[in-house]
Amino acid sequence: MIREIIKSDLNDGFFSLLAQLSGQVTSYDPDYLWNEYTKNSNHITFVDEVKEAGKSASIIVTSSVLIENKFLHCGSRVGHIEDVVVDKDTRGTGLGQKIVEHCIDYCRGVGCYKVILDCSNENVPFYINCGMYLSENCMRIDL
Repeated sequence: MIREIIKSDLNDGFFSLLAQLSGQVTSYDPDYLWNEYTKNSNHITFVDEVKEAGKSASIIVTSSVLIENKFLHCGSRVGHIEDVVVDKDTRGTGLGQKIVEHCIDYCRGVGCYKVILDCSNENVPFYINCGMYLSENCMRIDL
């Protein structure tokens, strides 16, 4: 069942899952990160986990949503989906589509007029299967 992340998830393999997206895990302070996360009411991270008999639960999918309040469109809202990751051992099971749909539903529920995300060219077909469509371009500068 998809749920919002809780602080203890930061010590239960969450960063190992994120490393499957970024390719690295740097040192981090869970208390600092949790405090920063909870300060931003326009940011929510979702997770789902699997529980195996005799083992602790493992997070197998995650995604975050950032809500942007717009001056354009008279103060309406845009949802930004970020950091969608499905554990490599459970890809192809529908979990990715399930969490993206959950994020879209969340955005709809908080009054967003659109939901956007950036992705690699190789992931475009996945997001099209989630009901999204290709629009515009993403630009970037690394600082």
